[in-house]
Amino acid sequence: MEFAAVLVSGTLLFTLLLEKIGKSSFRLLASPQSSQEKFHHPAGTVQGCSSIWGYKFYSINSIIVVVFIILLIFTALVTVALTYFQLAAEDHQWWWRSFPCGGSTGLNVFGYCIHYYYALTNMSGLLQTSFFFGYTACISCSIFLMLGTVDYLASLLFVHHIYGSIKFD
Repeated sequence: MEFAAVLVSGTLLFTLLLEKIGKSSFRLLASPQSSQEKFHHPAGTVQGCSSIWGYKFYSINSIIVVVFIILLIFTALVTVALTYFQLAAEDHQWWWRSFPCGGSTGLNVFGYCIHYYYALTNMSGLLQTSFFFGYTACISCSIFLMLGTVDYLASLLFVHHIYGSIKFD
């Protein structure tokens, strides 16, 4: 869940606060119950596996897809807003900033992975370090390119929309 929070927010502040405050303080439904009462509903269903409708089940794949869609929409909206502010300031070279604006999330993911490696893992040795940072660099570069492309296309559609509605006489 911490990794998804870094992706959505694009900052390391949330994860650092979680480590300082502690993860137990964010539990909303903490109540003194036995372990069987926490996981089993009186009707016989498992609380963590059933959804609101009662017959569908949550899966990790559906949650990842929802978080991925939220990530794409959120970064596209932020980049469109920053492109608008840039165009309002009469700086018409928006394309140079739209790509790294969204792609900077990949850099934040890499920074979090560096923090994760040194603070939370017990890895040592050249092989483990090179594998960890090699795969992390590949994933971070792919996130940078993917989000940068999505944000460039969102900004391009936005610019075509606002300048397409201008009438010339």
